Amino acid sequence: MLGTRKDDTPTAPAAPQPDERNQMSAAADSASTRRRRVPAVVVTSLAATTSIAGDVEGTWQGLLGGESGIDILHDPFVEEFDLPVRIGGHLKVSPDSALTRVETRRLSWVERLALVLGRTVWENAGSPDVDKDRLAVVIGTGLGGGDALVDAVEKMHAGGYRKVSPLSIQMIMPNGSSAVVGLELGARAGVITRSPPAHPAPRPSRTRTGCSSWVTRT
Repeated sequence: MLGTRKDDTPTAPAAPQPDERNQMSAAADSASTRRRRVPAVVVTSLAATTSIAGDVEGTWQGLLGGESGIDILHDPFVEEFDLPVRIGGHLKVSPDSALTRVETRRLSWVERLALVLGRTVWENAGSPDVDKDRLAVVIGTGLGGGDALVDAVEKMHAGGYRKVSPLSIQMIMPNGSSAVVGLELGARAGVITRSPPAHPAPRPSRTRTGCSSWVTRT
């Protein structure tokens, strides 16, 4: 386009002023710079247990085949509470089948799940011999041991505090899953729990003695 002076003499185009497009471009460049600062990460192993299969390969093949893990729920609680939603997905393989009776009794459902997946992903990686001061665990959570919380409340109402398990707190706490896996693997570079902003988990205790070179994350 042509710019116009006050005397209406055509002139060369004026230098464009920063507009929204320029600002968006600058923001994109800034984001790109931030991404370049993030160290490269190599995924060395995967593990999964879903309502389609008990491993990654089975789940992937089921998805490719159009299989759905969702079905009609026949659990007693559906009728007991007259739930309006009658469909859901149960895990094909229970984590309890890979745990001892003591582990099953001492851990909540999500902690048992995290422990089994943590062991599986470590085994799939070849059980590497790594410096535990450079090993970290990061696990995301939405709630924690909700089943343990409900159980503790019901036992409290039914028989008083003496009926509540002394392990209830560690079974309920949102960072319980990462703590269980961290103890299992001996991770000392960090045991971290990520949670949604609407339900912040307690700030995790971290021991940082070096940069993490291995991270198991679920």
